[in-house]
Amino acid sequence: MGSPDKYLAQGCGPLFAAEAPGGAGKNEARAYTNSTRMDSKVVVYKTGYCPYCTMAARLLSQEEIEFTEVDVSNDDERRRWLAVETGQRTVPQIFINGRSIGGFEELARLARRGELHELLAEGVKAELPEG
Repeated sequence: MGSPDKYLAQGCGPLFAAEAPGGAGKNEARAYTNSTRMDSKVVVYKTGYCPYCTMAARLLSQEEIEFTEVDVSNDDERRRWLAVETGQRTVPQIFINGRSIGGFEELARLARRGELHELLAEGVKAELPEG
């Protein structure tokens, strides 16, 4: 097993072992619909064997933030979509208000700086009518 620093730098490993022949094109991946991401303020894409996915879920729970977990362990189509959407091939991949914020390190950084709840509130403000 690698050192924790190795995992911090690389995440929990590639989203998928080998790109399918031809791979998913950017337009094809963007066309992939994901209603879960649209319906939840916080979505964590994870695999069942990823310690950083577990740490992300724990941090969100400690911050009392509701979130949805999507296990992509056996979902190559969604993994390809995530790789194109985020530019990353590792998990966890975390979306807040429909925007990718990165993985566990980025989530932890937002929490340490006190910016996590602010980011969530931005989505609420954007949804309220002006007046």
